[in-house]
Amino acid sequence: VSLDERTSHCRIDPRVISGSLAEPADGLHYAHTLRDHAGAATPVVHRDISPQNLFVTVDGVCKLLDFGVSKMTSDPSRTKSGVIKGTPAYMAPEQIRGDELDGRADVFSLGVCAWEALAGERLFDRPSDYLTWQAITEEPVPSLASKWAGPAEVVAVVHRALARTPAERASAQMFADEL
Repeated sequence: VSLDERTSHCRIDPRVISGSLAEPADGLHYAHTLRDHAGAATPVVHRDISPQNLFVTVDGVCKLLDFGVSKMTSDPSRTKSGVIKGTPAYMAPEQIRGDELDGRADVFSLGVCAWEALAGERLFDRPSDYLTWQAITEEPVPSLASKWAGPAEVVAVVHRALARTPAERASAQMFADEL
């Protein structure tokens, strides 16, 4: 950790950020590929990944907390119509629209956390939920490279996680491996 003299902000080594976010991505891969005792797929999507739910232990291990709004994608019961669960500034576009979710929604949320940790500022935070959701679903994602002078490969991994279309995003395991 170092103090950036120009901004008076505390800067964390990007290797620490990448490693810290790769750990919950590995855990999410397990949840996203979960199977029951008979071998049937029972994937779980967290749906509320945000900095408040990422906890770094004194040993330096990053844990993902609060699976309280998680959902098994094989569960036929649905969230009540019109109810959106999660932290608005970290939701994937498909989550905001109320579309079916899979693990790539969690990858989007981790991508927002990574962008913010590396850039040192909030990505989609706006004065109202509506403006936040509009930013996530319609506005161009600001270039991380314009905020952070790190390796282009890391910038590409983060921007891939922030793709608006789930098919363009990596799985949680690929995101972890690429970080």
